[in-house]
Amino acid sequence: ATALNRRTGKKQTTAIMLGSERGFADADRHALRARGYLLVSMGGRVLRTDTAAISALALCSNLPIKND
Repeated sequence: ATALNRRTGKKQTTAIMLGSERGFADADRHALRARGYLLVSMGGRVLRTDTAAISALALCSNLPIKND
């Protein structure tokens, strides 16, 4: 969350939600968007849920940081 806060310039909470190997249902994606979540993809490959969690954390930790 710290890297994302620095990147956007505002304090915010970061949540990472992972679907099953089949992904989220359309209704789930719609509900998340309606609540203001930004949906992103890690590409076209299907990852196991445990691998996706590790990959998502690694990607978040390597986001560019906004220099003040």
